[in-house]
Amino acid sequence: MGRFTQPLNAFNGGEVSPRLYGRSDIQKYDRAAAVIRNFLIQAEGGLLRRSGTRFVKPIFDQTAKVKLVPFIYSTEQAYMLVFSALKIHVYYDEGAVLHSSASRSTVTNITEANPAVVTLADHGVPDGRLVTVTGVVDDGPGGDVSTALNGVQFTATYIDADSFSLDIDGSVWVNNYASGGTINVDALAIEAITVDSNPLNIQITAHSFSTGDEVYIDTASDVPEINGRFFKITRVDADNFTLTDEDGSAAGYTSWSSGGTVDQPITVTTTYTQTEIAELTFAQSADVLYIAHKDHAPAKLGRTGHTLWTLSDVSFVDGPFYSINATATTMNPSGTGDGTIAASDTEGINGDAGFRAADVGRLIRCEDVDSNVFAAGYGVIDAINSTTNVDVTNSQKWSGDTKDTWRLGAFWPANYPAAVSFAEGRLWWGGEPERPHSIYGSESGNFDAYGPTQHDLGALTITDANGITYIIGSNQVNNVLWMSVGRSLAVGTPGAIFPVRASGDTEPVTPTNINVQAGSPVGAAAIRPVTVGSSIVYVDRTKKRLRAFRYALQDDSYIADDLTRIADHVSASPISEIDYQLTPDSIIWCARTDGKLVALTYVPEEEVFAWARHQIGGDFSTGDAVVENVAVIPSPDGGHDQVWMCVKRTVNSVTTRYIEFLEDQFEPTTDITDSFFVDSGLTYDDSPATVFYGLNHLEGETVQVLADGMHIADKTVANGQITLDTAASTVHIGLAYNSDLQTLRVDASPAGGKQAQSTQGLLKRIDGCILRVSETNCGKFGRDSSDLLELPIRSTRDNMNEPTPLFSGDLNLGPPPGWDREGQLYFRQDKPLPFNILSMTLTGQAGES
Repeated sequence: MGRFTQPLNAFNGGEVSPRLYGRSDIQKYDRAAAVIRNFLIQAEGGLLRRSGTRFVKPIFDQTAKVKLVPFIYSTEQAYMLVFSALKIHVYYDEGAVLHSSASRSTVTNITEANPAVVTLADHGVPDGRLVTVTGVVDDGPGGDVSTALNGVQFTATYIDADSFSLDIDGSVWVNNYASGGTINVDALAIEAITVDSNPLNIQITAHSFSTGDEVYIDTASDVPEINGRFFKITRVDADNFTLTDEDGSAAGYTSWSSGGTVDQPITVTTTYTQTEIAELTFAQSADVLYIAHKDHAPAKLGRTGHTLWTLSDVSFVDGPFYSINATATTMNPSGTGDGTIAASDTEGINGDAGFRAADVGRLIRCEDVDSNVFAAGYGVIDAINSTTNVDVTNSQKWSGDTKDTWRLGAFWPANYPAAVSFAEGRLWWGGEPERPHSIYGSESGNFDAYGPTQHDLGALTITDANGITYIIGSNQVNNVLWMSVGRSLAVGTPGAIFPVRASGDTEPVTPTNINVQAGSPVGAAAIRPVTVGSSIVYVDRTKKRLRAFRYALQDDSYIADDLTRIADHVSASPISEIDYQLTPDSIIWCARTDGKLVALTYVPEEEVFAWARHQIGGDFSTGDAVVENVAVIPSPDGGHDQVWMCVKRTVNSVTTRYIEFLEDQFEPTTDITDSFFVDSGLTYDDSPATVFYGLNHLEGETVQVLADGMHIADKTVANGQITLDTAASTVHIGLAYNSDLQTLRVDASPAGGKQAQSTQGLLKRIDGCILRVSETNCGKFGRDSSDLLELPIRSTRDNMNEPTPLFSGDLNLGPPPGWDREGQLYFRQDKPLPFNILSMTLTGQAGES
């Protein structure tokens, strides 16, 4: 028997697979753990308790999954788009973007009057509605209408169905209106709330809402039970609607006297079904998000204002096209403009079948070097007259001569690309069903144009700026699943990852200088990858391995490192989504198909890849809460990256789906009253109070409460509220979760022996632990999770009516006595407070086996 000392200086080896429990010889063993749950692993080695998730709102349709898509214009202007069946919902600044400033219609006249009268046919603006005017143009020098109106918020006074006046501070006078202008409608003022009705009735004259609309109620301070909440409504008549997702009881509602507004969240209508939203791929450039799906025309979502979003099909210019026809078939246009094109034969057209109904909307290009009009022209097929004759709308004119050289467009209905990406100043598409192993690059800097040649008279020249068409060649047809940029553009397919490069490392890819060869034989799943440095991290085709595709200089080749090899248990269920959080720690977040959330701290330059598991608070059915989506955007202040998710739970016996995001990490400069360690939580920060509303999303749930920095007894939410015994000013309320750490089995050499001897398998007793912590308030420890003691942080000198001061330093612990063969310790934080572990040193004795 001998004593041993086992230092555990860091935990940036992460949680390792049970398969490695016997591999104490590997370098990571002394920096790894058996369990790391709800801790963030820092590259420096410490464990930081993850912050809680902040509740944003329920999704529109609680019965179906959604897809979260980042829209990042800049670090200061980052949106989260939530795709659901046939809709896109817009979130910004940690909340839903509301309908205020949503454009209604174009102004046709503004009279030179006092007050100004706006003419707008069938305007639908009720009396008392707040409106904002934009885009008004003055009529010549001296005009003041644009200065007086543009960007200013007014109250509308209803005149008739086609006109209303603008009123601010009593009146507004303008002159010299020329043209233009749109009216943007803001929140409606509530005229009455009938609190003794069932269901609750809201009165707004001429409200124009429809049954099923989602509305947001704000500043209804008289009825705090509904204030700051979203509802679906049932239209009663033009002046009344009811809140349909109330529980059917008016009990507990405060009588209304005045105040309150009703607004609507921004939505964009789409044609993507519930099944299809999971298959969408995206690429963004500034204010435009390009969207790809094999069964839908390529689209782009544009933002022209905070509340102004439009979805439209991409209008492709001169391509992309398939290869030049190699058959004897010719095309004979009826003229140089719109008209018909007659083919001499069906050979070479759709597998020799000729034109077909699906070709409507497809591009066709005719080239004629001898033409005295244009060298090449293209148009859109409008109608199919026969297998050899089509009607065409001409976009780039051609001559009326018979054409030997022609091409058909690569995309048409039911044959659209499945993948999209930006790279090297081009927009790339690929993966359409007919030729799923093809990729198409736009003209350089002109993302909607794909001209394969110039249109110069008598010369079909190919320049470096022209569009690119490339068929990936390999032993098997590899469907393009995604495209992403690391060191170069990489194309993910089930069979391999293909880097797209020029012949030289410093040369750009051009139509005549492009090389695509398999860079890794480990294929991918149809899951959006992320870029970390020069590596592209992707989910391989098994959906159970995360790999880093990178160029290895020493091998002069591309490789795909397996990032799950030492922790294969973290992907025991397939991975469904991933996203990357750059700051404050470099973490790849992964949602699994079983609803578990796992995270990889990944800093390749320091050889850190460490896994942790995260369990979000709450339950679903008889199991844990389910994380269905994960996505990352910069925080509103740009200071860190925010992890958003959609969480499915059973709340009050009903299946719910909520949008939530992880709060920022607790920092040493953070006041303990601002520590946020509850899930699906909300914060009250105002004058001292005892009753807290707005918790309807946790109806019937037991919640943890941190009141002015002190953990108080758990409460149960009833009628959307809880009551405290003592008033508090800063209160965080939400679901509890545990942060757990279990060390690996001790493997130390007993002191005093002539030969080093492993303690693996020997009886051991851990009798001492020096735990080094940072900014920690409380916590528990023991030999296992069933027998835990409180950490000795609180002192008898501490005031019981104030929060326990945060502690940084060493805690000398004496674990419960006992011998076993594992020699492990267990640490837990189950209160809504910080717990940050830097390192520990274990001491004990080892005996014979």
